[in-house]
Amino acid sequence: MAVTNNTPNNINFMSPLKFGFQVKKLPNVNFFCQAVVLPSLTVSARYEPTPFVKLNIPGDHIEFTELMITFRVDEDMKNYLEIFNWLTALGFPKDFSQYRTLADKDKRLNPLASGDDGIMSDANLIIQNSAAVGNLRVDFVNLFPTSLSELQFDTRQTDVEYIECNATFSFERFDVTTSL
Repeated sequence: MAVTNNTPNNINFMSPLKFGFQVKKLPNVNFFCQAVVLPSLTVSARYEPTPFVKLNIPGDHIEFTELMITFRVDEDMKNYLEIFNWLTALGFPKDFSQYRTLADKDKRLNPLASGDDGIMSDANLIIQNSAAVGNLRVDFVNLFPTSLSELQFDTRQTDVEYIECNATFSFERFDVTTSL
């Protein structure tokens, strides 16, 4: 009787330290990114009644949780302001022209627009293998910020703990490419 070999080809574990993250619209955030939480995804089940039991059938819509990142804030707050200004334009707290400025630059709404300054942006997460070589790429499509955390200034600290900020993003979908 033959024994089946269930040993995988690669037995190295994934490291949480080896990654690179980039949002096209946020060059200053990219450099200072400290953590990225890859969102979870779910497909809800629906139930098909029968005379005997309810049958579970896979649903037809996938749901993603939000993308969360943590970044260190630079002393000029350029990276914080990149997200702050984007969120402010989306929410237009002063007037509609703030949103219009983004919409005019959006390729989906204005065929003459160029660049990545529109309402949404794409992003990618490069996950490196044990040799620090890009192994997987996660591409986020049509991403936009939904929240930006507070910044805490505190003179009671005995050591300098640099200020970090959290941002969450909503997006259309993400795709994983396994061969780079």
